[in-house]
Amino acid sequence: MAKQPEIDLDPVDLDLVLAEYNETYLTCRDLMHAWRVYGYYRGGGWNGATNRLLKCERCGMERTDAWDGIVVRHNYDQPDGYRIEGVRLSKGDVRAEQLRRARTIFDSEEAMRKALKRRKGTGNVRSIHSAGSVRSA
Repeated sequence: MAKQPEIDLDPVDLDLVLAEYNETYLTCRDLMHAWRVYGYYRGGGWNGATNRLLKCERCGMERTDAWDGIVVRHNYDQPDGYRIEGVRLSKGDVRAEQLRRARTIFDSEEAMRKALKRRKGTGNVRSIHSAGSVRSA
């Protein structure tokens, strides 16, 4: 398959693209994928290599590693909407968008930990947006 040419978007356009981007996909781009090994198989691989199938538990991306003593090739099957056609996101772009989406930025680690302790039972860290010692992002 021919590689798609990269498109340079001006910062305003990139901001618009990122504002609509799936939060789970953004998290995987920021923190890397949460791979789970599904199994190993022979056949359909590269030069008789053994294949290992992995799947991201967050976004559903699948990766197949072809092994021949060492990993010699990776193949990715991206979920619909993961790839932004013609755009190459830098880590800086991804992290800037994560900060833009942050609902709460605490003034200190101590303030954050106190709020997390109070909200521990909710199971939703993102719900912490009205605790003391915070600034809106």
